[in-house]
Amino acid sequence: MLLIVLMIPEIRKKFNSEFTQGKYQAFLDELNSAYDFKIDFRIAETPVFIDKQFKNEILTAVNEITAYLMSDEYGKISLNAIPKGMEVPNDPGYTAMLALDFAISKDKNGKFIPQLIELQGFPSLFFYELLQNYMYK
Repeated sequence: MLLIVLMIPEIRKKFNSEFTQGKYQAFLDELNSAYDFKIDFRIAETPVFIDKQFKNEILTAVNEITAYLMSDEYGKISLNAIPKGMEVPNDPGYTAMLALDFAISKDKNGKFIPQLIELQGFPSLFFYELLQNYMYK
Protein backbone atom coordinates (compact mmCIF):
# COMPACT_ATOMS: atom_id res chain seq x y z
CA MET A 1 0.00 0.00 0.00
CA LEU A 2 2.82 2.46 0.81
CA LEU A 3 4.41 2.15 -2.60
CA ILE A 4 1.17 2.59 -4.53
CA VAL A 5 0.64 6.04 -3.00
CA LEU A 6 4.08 7.20 -4.14
CA MET A 7 3.85 5.86 -7.66
CA ILE A 8 3.01 8.12 -10.58
CA PRO A 9 -0.60 7.09 -11.35
CA GLU A 10 -0.54 7.74 -15.12
CA ILE A 11 2.60 5.72 -15.71
CA ARG A 12 1.44 2.92 -13.40
CA LYS A 13 -1.94 2.74 -15.20
CA LYS A 14 -0.27 2.59 -18.64
CA PHE A 15 2.22 -0.05 -17.52
CA ASN A 16 -0.51 -2.19 -15.93
CA SER A 17 -2.81 -1.92 -18.97
CA GLU A 18 -0.02 -3.10 -21.29
CA PHE A 19 1.29 -5.87 -19.02
CA THR A 20 0.92 -9.47 -20.18
CA GLN A 21 2.38 -12.67 -18.82
CA GLY A 22 3.93 -13.21 -22.27
CA LYS A 23 5.76 -9.87 -22.18
CA TYR A 24 6.97 -10.62 -18.67
CA GLN A 25 8.22 -14.04 -19.72
CA ALA A 26 10.02 -12.49 -22.74
CA PHE A 27 11.59 -9.98 -20.33
CA LEU A 28 12.82 -12.83 -18.09
CA ASP A 29 14.06 -14.81 -21.08
CA GLU A 30 16.06 -11.84 -22.35
CA LEU A 31 17.54 -11.12 -18.90
CA ASN A 32 18.55 -14.75 -18.51
CA SER A 33 20.04 -15.10 -21.99
CA ALA A 34 21.71 -11.71 -22.52
CA TYR A 35 24.94 -13.05 -21.02
CA ASP A 36 24.19 -16.77 -20.98
CA PHE A 37 23.64 -16.68 -17.23
CA LYS A 38 20.42 -17.70 -15.49
CA ILE A 39 19.49 -15.35 -12.67
CA ASP A 40 18.55 -17.51 -9.69
CA PHE A 41 16.39 -15.07 -7.74
CA ARG A 42 12.88 -13.73 -8.32
CA ILE A 43 12.66 -10.78 -10.70
CA ALA A 44 10.01 -8.13 -10.00
CA GLU A 45 7.19 -8.04 -12.51
CA THR A 46 7.29 -4.26 -12.62
CA PRO A 47 9.59 -1.29 -12.12
CA VAL A 48 8.79 1.25 -9.40
CA PHE A 49 7.63 4.63 -10.69
CA ILE A 50 8.28 7.43 -8.19
CA ASP A 51 7.95 11.15 -8.72
CA LYS A 52 10.86 13.59 -8.98
CA GLN A 53 10.30 14.95 -5.48
CA PHE A 54 10.74 11.55 -3.85
CA LYS A 55 13.66 10.75 -6.15
CA ASN A 56 15.32 13.97 -4.97
CA GLU A 57 14.69 13.00 -1.34
CA ILE A 58 16.50 9.71 -1.97
CA LEU A 59 19.37 11.50 -3.70
CA THR A 60 19.63 13.98 -0.81
CA ALA A 61 19.85 11.05 1.62
CA VAL A 62 22.55 9.43 -0.54
CA ASN A 63 24.54 12.67 -0.63
CA GLU A 64 24.28 13.16 3.14
CA ILE A 65 25.35 9.58 3.89
CA THR A 66 28.26 9.58 1.46
CA ALA A 67 29.44 12.99 2.67
CA TYR A 68 29.53 11.61 6.21
CA LEU A 69 31.37 8.48 5.11
CA MET A 70 34.03 10.67 3.46
CA SER A 71 34.32 13.01 6.47
CA ASP A 72 37.27 13.22 8.84
CA GLU A 73 34.87 12.48 11.71
CA TYR A 74 33.88 9.12 10.25
CA GLY A 75 37.49 8.40 9.32
CA LYS A 76 38.47 8.73 12.99
CA ILE A 77 35.57 6.59 14.20
CA SER A 78 36.31 3.80 11.74
CA LEU A 79 40.07 3.62 12.32
CA ASN A 80 39.75 0.44 14.38
CA ALA A 81 37.12 -1.24 12.17
CA ILE A 82 39.70 -3.38 10.39
CA PRO A 83 41.73 -5.67 12.66
CA LYS A 84 45.48 -5.13 12.68
CA GLY A 85 47.20 -7.17 9.99
CA MET A 86 44.10 -7.24 7.78
CA GLU A 87 44.62 -3.83 6.17
CA VAL A 88 44.72 -3.57 2.37
CA PRO A 89 48.06 -2.25 1.05
CA ASN A 90 47.75 1.24 -0.46
CA ASP A 91 44.13 1.51 0.66
CA PRO A 92 42.90 5.05 -0.15
CA GLY A 93 40.71 5.02 2.98
CA TYR A 94 37.35 4.73 1.24
CA THR A 95 35.57 2.24 -0.94
CA ALA A 96 35.65 2.50 -4.73
CA MET A 97 32.08 1.15 -4.89
CA LEU A 98 29.11 1.88 -2.68
CA ALA A 99 25.53 0.60 -2.80
CA LEU A 100 22.84 2.12 -0.62
CA ASP A 101 19.48 0.33 -0.39
CA PHE A 102 16.46 2.21 0.86
CA ALA A 103 13.06 1.20 2.16
CA ILE A 104 10.09 3.48 1.72
CA SER A 105 8.92 4.32 5.22
CA LYS A 106 6.81 6.90 6.98
CA ASP A 107 8.10 9.45 9.46
CA LYS A 108 6.26 10.32 12.71
CA ASN A 109 3.98 12.68 10.77
CA GLY A 110 3.02 10.05 8.18
CA LYS A 111 5.19 11.53 5.40
CA PHE A 112 6.89 9.03 3.09
CA ILE A 113 10.66 9.03 3.50
CA PRO A 114 13.57 6.94 2.27
CA GLN A 115 15.13 4.91 5.08
CA LEU A 116 18.54 3.30 4.72
CA ILE A 117 18.32 -0.47 5.17
CA GLU A 118 21.68 -1.57 3.79
CA LEU A 119 25.00 -0.08 2.79
CA GLN A 120 27.52 -2.19 0.89
CA GLY A 121 31.06 -1.30 -0.05
CA PHE A 122 31.25 -3.75 -2.95
CA PRO A 123 29.49 -4.14 -6.31
CA SER A 124 27.34 -7.22 -5.75
CA LEU A 125 24.55 -6.43 -8.21
CA PHE A 126 25.62 -3.32 -10.12
CA PHE A 127 25.79 -4.90 -13.56
CA TYR A 128 22.53 -6.79 -13.07
CA GLU A 129 20.74 -3.57 -12.05
CA LEU A 130 22.07 -1.78 -15.14
CA LEU A 131 20.97 -4.66 -17.37
CA GLN A 132 17.53 -4.79 -15.71
CA ASN A 133 17.06 -1.04 -16.22
CA TYR A 134 18.00 -1.43 -19.89
CA MET A 135 15.50 -4.29 -20.28
CA TYR A 136 12.69 -2.32 -18.61
CA LYS A 137 13.23 0.52 -21.07
